[in-house]
Amino acid sequence: MTLLYVYYIVRLCDLNEEGYKTKTIIEIVAFFITIVAFFYGLFKVCLKKSNEYFRIIVIAVGCYVLEETWVVINTICNIQNGLFTVRLIGIIGCFCAFLTANSNLSKDKQYDISKETKMTKYCALLAPLVFVLLFVIYCIKSINVVPFYQIVVAFIVLCPLIFDSYFDLKYLLIKDNKNSLINSIKPINFLILIEYICSLLYVFFTKRSLLLSLDIICGVIMVFIVILSVKGAKKWEI
Repeated sequence: MTLLYVYYIVRLCDLNEEGYKTKTIIEIVAFFITIVAFFYGLFKVCLKKSNEYFRIIVIAVGCYVLEETWVVINTICNIQNGLFTVRLIGIIGCFCAFLTANSNLSKDKQYDISKETKMTKYCALLAPLVFVLLFVIYCIKSINVVPFYQIVVAFIVLCPLIFDSYFDLKYLLIKDNKNSLINSIKPINFLILIEYICSLLYVFFTKRSLLLSLDIICGVIMVFIVILSVKGAKKWEI
């Protein structure tokens, strides 16, 4: 990984286009911050007897780091993205890990399932419905513009996102006492929803500056998710 950074900086010095150089600097800084945050979470959460929820959340951030690693390599080597790349595996892995953490939470003995009400469950359905609606709009908008396989790939990537958004909104709506597990994970669920919104916007936009801004926002969100996971893991040690 250190050699990758060194080679990246050497290539950075050879770049002539100012805009491309700025983009590359931002990408390497964002990547470095995210990977430091991941390893911090790995040592503080995954390698200790922490609650399973927080361990899986940190693993999700690790998948995101894998995706960002591909971005760095792609920038260095100018590799053409194929249908299935390491970046795609990282994104899907990240969303699936978030879904696993949230869907398994009801099995946790610290989770009080009696706090769930029918109204909470019905209201939580709004999140996946909104994401599905936005994806349908994307399909209609892109059907004659992009190859069909790209729409299929976007659907595969967004599937775990759509399902997990239900759990994220449900946990945000559940009313529980201040010291409960649910209240500990609410900030994480909120940040995950913001991450999903940025990911969906990434599908809609093609302008480089906007995509770069979304990349930065997603990276910052992942850093805060790790910080909140470390905080939560300390409170809910097994």
